[in-house]
Amino acid sequence: MTKKQYLICRLIVSFLTAMFVAISMVKNNYIVPLLVIVAGMSLLYSCRKKVQDVLADERDYQVAGKSARYVLYFYSFIGAITSMILFVVAKDNTVLMLLANFLAYSICLLMIVNSMIFKWLNSRK
Repeated sequence: MTKKQYLICRLIVSFLTAMFVAISMVKNNYIVPLLVIVAGMSLLYSCRKKVQDVLADERDYQVAGKSARYVLYFYSFIGAITSMILFVVAKDNTVLMLLANFLAYSICLLMIVNSMIFKWLNSRK
């Protein structure tokens, strides 16, 4: 399979996955989207294994790592500021307080998972 054929396969699988997930969600069926997403991921994996060309090199992985790090910093900073504002604004509003707590704890979880994955990847070398 060539790179162009892989891109076409990826486009078709992504389109069909999005279509089936959207239709299932509108019909309040929540099991079919999970199955469709797993099937789409396995189809993409099998298509990727058939490609003879180079899809990504070390520079691509380095740029992706930098990008992920910047996104993590950006989300953490904006989320922390937003949760602080929500904590101040939500004195008696339980919904805003719940939202502020959820945002703060999701940022903490994201940072903890990031550090755990980083340590795990460093120990593999």
